Amino acid sequence: MRRFFVFFLFLSFLTISSAETLEEKVNILEKKVKQLEEKVRKLESMLGKKTVKENVESVPVLKKESPVIKVKSPDDIVDFKVLKKRFEKASLKESLWKRNDQIVLTVKIKNKLNRKLSAIQGKVVILDKNGNLLMETSINVNKAFNFFKGMTIKPGETLKYHVYFKYDNKNPKHRFVKDASLNDLVIRFYPTEIDFSDGTKKQIEYVR
Repeated sequence: MRRFFVFFLFLSFLTISSAETLEEKVNILEKKVKQLEEKVRKLESMLGKKTVKENVESVPVLKKESPVIKVKSPDDIVDFKVLKKRFEKASLKESLWKRNDQIVLTVKIKNKLNRKLSAIQGKVVILDKNGNLLMETSINVNKAFNFFKGMTIKPGETLKYHVYFKYDNKNPKHRFVKDASLNDLVIRFYPTEIDFSDGTKKQIEYVR
């Protein structure tokens, strides 16, 4: 830029060399300098704006990760299998934490996602063959008490878990579940929230 400025002054000096007096030459030269300075300012301003624009455009736009995972079926997230069902009476010795009779399911839950999980929250529901709801309970599947095997649920890893339902002998639906075989029941697990090992949480939305 400075070389161009000097070169322009040199050409301007040659242009006005034919002026009659030295004062006229100086006046003409000053005008040329002012014109050149104005052009330089405009040029620098244009370059500056372009650089800013290019810098802004070069910054990658990060898309905000959705807090929701949309799936068609719980099978897209986990494999769920009921191994057995049993009935447990409340015990006087354990009355502080086991005050009610319970129906207990022993189940297997497999992580079908390709990421490590710290917990899977959801509901286990028990239906009859006609699809009528008989019992339901919320569960939080995790490995908090399994320090030796690690705290995360790895992709493809299967956990054995116990699901507890509070039993009410006065409820005919509960009595049906207690006496029925597993073949007479439809038992499903619907994850509602997934906690990934990196701290990310995702809500589960079921779509058709």
